[in-house]
Amino acid sequence: MFEDVLAHLVSQEFLQQGHTSDWHYQRVSGGANNLLYKAVRGHQQVAIKFTPRDERQRAAREYYALQAIQQAGYALAPQALYLNTTAFVYPATVQTWLEGEVKQQPPVTDRDWERLLEHFITIHSITPDTLRSQHQTNLQPAVLTAFSMDDAINLINIQLAKFPASQELINTAVRVSQLNISKLHQHPCLCRTDSNILNFIWQADKLYSVDWENSGWGNPLFELAELTTHPSYLDVDDMRWHHLIETYVHNMDIPELAKTVFVYRHVMLVWWLARLARYIYELPRGRDARLAQAAFMRLEDMQYKYDIYQNRVAKSEETLL
Repeated sequence: MFEDVLAHLVSQEFLQQGHTSDWHYQRVSGGANNLLYKAVRGHQQVAIKFTPRDERQRAAREYYALQAIQQAGYALAPQALYLNTTAFVYPATVQTWLEGEVKQQPPVTDRDWERLLEHFITIHSITPDTLRSQHQTNLQPAVLTAFSMDDAINLINIQLAKFPASQELINTAVRVSQLNISKLHQHPCLCRTDSNILNFIWQADKLYSVDWENSGWGNPLFELAELTTHPSYLDVDDMRWHHLIETYVHNMDIPELAKTVFVYRHVMLVWWLARLARYIYELPRGRDARLAQAAFMRLEDMQYKYDIYQNRVAKSEETLL
């Protein structure tokens, strides 16, 4: 059903816009790791996404996550329509197109923050026990998750191993090992693993999210930490995050695990510090290849964010160490 338009896009070397005998298509700006199109045939509108061919298996991750959400009976994301990981130069997925508002900035109203938190709580209600066996096995561990401090420290070390990190940054990472978690959460659930505000589609009465390329089974508390430290929310104050964390653990009936989230939050601050340092090293050397150019991939922007994270890590250390 979709092979012809996918083959056409590949043969035309991914034009910005065009048409086949059946489809009209338009390139859509999205993330740096995919080529995204809106394609229309009659009344049907779909999103076509080509992803890099790498060890993450991004297209398959996204397709199976969307299938799992459908099977669980939730309207949280587009519907998965098609997956092909072998026939084209890049793995490809097709999914329903969602209309709505994409916010360029974090929510402003309390109600929108509630909607965002409710979205994550619903995602986290999808567990291996709620899905049929084929959906359980199709989902891999999430790309960025941890169920212990050893797991979390390893995520930081993976970043540090990819570039010549400064001794100051290495020392910051070493101090993470001084933290401990008295209570752990060991029950995996579906995690998005990319909380960028641009990944959410706001409608009047519904909230959807897109870009599930890094999703899989993960620790919901670690995902909450990822949400509260993501660069797209840099202007959100700590009071908002503290309230969101307290509300989450209360609604999930795990209030004793609030401290665990704050420890993971420190881990993610250090992870972002390492990731930004890696960007700063790689970007001038052309070592950060992406499928698409992204406006946020600017060296001066990376340095600006690095300085902010450096200050936040120092403040977090004062609180936890």
